[in-house]
Amino acid sequence: PFWLEFPHCDIHLAITSDVLHQLYQGVFKHMVEWCQELMDEEELDQRLHTLPSC
Repeated sequence: PFWLEFPHCDIHLAITSDVLHQLYQGVFKHMVEWCQELMDEEELDQRLHTLPSC
């Protein structure tokens, strides 16, 4: 591989996961699924529309 000739280069340290994005997506997905179990689609839509915009 090309990176073997680079001094002090460890390709495994260069590849990092996007922990913040993964955690955010996981929590958001879980919350949506949880809310869908508690109420029907119409009520969930109504509640989401009442939230203030970002």
